Amino acid sequence: MNVQIRRLGKEVGLYLLVSVFCVLTVSPATLFGSQFTAIAAGGYHSLALNSDGSIIGWGDDASGQINVPDGNNFIAIAAGGYHSLAMKSDGTIIGWGDNLNGECNVPDGNNFIISVTKCTVTAGSKNDSDAISFSGTMDVNPEYFNDANSDANFVEVVIRDENSNDMDPCVITFPVNGKTWKNSKFSYSGTENGIRKSFSYVVKTGKFAFAASNINLSGLECPLTIDINVGDFGGTVDVNEAIVNGKNPIPISLLMGVANSLRIDKSKFTEKSGSITQFTVSGGFSVADTSDANMADSDFTVELAGQTFTIPSGNFKANKSGNKFTCSDVSITGGVASATFDFNKCTFTLTIKDTDFAATAGAAELEIDFAGFSGSAEVTLP
Repeated sequence: MNVQIRRLGKEVGLYLLVSVFCVLTVSPATLFGSQFTAIAAGGYHSLALNSDGSIIGWGDDASGQINVPDGNNFIAIAAGGYHSLAMKSDGTIIGWGDNLNGECNVPDGNNFIISVTKCTVTAGSKNDSDAISFSGTMDVNPEYFNDANSDANFVEVVIRDENSNDMDPCVITFPVNGKTWKNSKFSYSGTENGIRKSFSYVVKTGKFAFAASNINLSGLECPLTIDINVGDFGGTVDVNEAIVNGKNPIPISLLMGVANSLRIDKSKFTEKSGSITQFTVSGGFSVADTSDANMADSDFTVELAGQTFTIPSGNFKANKSGNKFTCSDVSITGGVASATFDFNKCTFTLTIKDTDFAATAGAAELEIDFAGFSGSAEVTLP
């Protein structure tokens, strides 16, 4: 280890043994009344943090490593070989000096923590008619709302699906001004471009609430990701199935026209002498391409536990509007099938009776294929 001895003043005669690339934090009293609260030693430069929150630097400056930032809102410092870092009181970090390997490219991070305790998602019957509301707590520094001292002239809420490219993020903004931000409370409610929206936040309790309707949430699935930004500062939280819509699943209709998806909500299997003699499944579905989903003109196939059941083309009949397909008591190889698929409600029911096949008890995949659709979901066999 390369060790250097630095002297901190002839009057005191005090020597500190400082290892390269280390940070030593001391109380001001330790240095006989010195105004410094922390020091950091780099390769050939040093930093000190004043009790007033400002930073000073000395030594080699070939890479600008002692060209310290202005301001007195710093609470921590660190020094590398040829670069320096400092943390502000709001939790943000800045870097300066040599950046050959990106050591000063501080990654974006949460400036505050968000917790969502309730979330409701509703799918509309047409485009741009969806709705979402959620509430919880967050620990936003009230200074973030101070338009006079920062760029925080807006609150931005982003709803997105981080795990999928099927959704365009939904972005809702609220103005920060003398009317919306008063007495450490933010409140806005109104309609803009047909979108009804509201956002409130109380610093004292940390509670917030958001709601928006007449928006497009197509492609949204759980877990969903929520970003809340106050000017240049922000927080992010993922919200899972346990919170979204309580015991009810997120509407699968949000995926209609976006992605193939199958969800089984209920299943019932009848067993006799070790064989499955009948089963019924129901739930929700969505198709990626609704123009390629004419069930009347395609074979319909079900695969379960190594068995394949096929309803030949022509057996499904459409209603007058063409968004609901039904077949009843169709004799097929291995049983008799009945099914209803409602493209408007995104629901289905399927029953195959008079079957006779052995299946191992436990989890199994049930797959359905027709036209341009292919989807699978897990069921539990008896």
